[in-house]
Order: sequence, then structure tokens, then C-alpha cells
Amino acid sequence: MHIGGHGDATKLAQGVRRVYDRIAEVRSAHAGPESVFPSLIANPGSISSELLEVNRPVCQAVEGIKFTQ
Repeated sequence: MHIGGHGDATKLAQGVRRVYDRIAEVRSAHAGPESVFPSLIANPGSISSELLEVNRPVCQAVEGIKFTQ
């Protein structure tokens, strides 16, 4: 995994450490897999493919690199 950022490398490292500490905290509280979801799952919905076509980003290729507008 690669982690990058701007600014002080020490602050970045401390932030990454806090993320991993929180992951360990959650995993220790829930060491085994759950047998059910903790709450209700949202009802399935639908989306029109026409909506996807209208809102599709336009891409432009320059020397093999795609740029999305």
C-alpha cells in the first residue's frame, strides 16, 4: 500500500497510525464475523440507464492518457 500526502511527514505518519489504531480497536471489539447485519438494509431501488447516459462524464485522450472533464 502506498500512502502519500503534502506537508509534514511526521503528521502524516501519526494520522496513519491513528487509522490503524482505530482498526485494531474495532476488530478487538468484534473479533469474529457477525451472523446478521446490525441494522436494516436499505430497500432496493432503481435507476434509469438514460440518467446514466445523460450524466456520463466526457473523456478526452491525449497521448494515451484519459482526462475526465
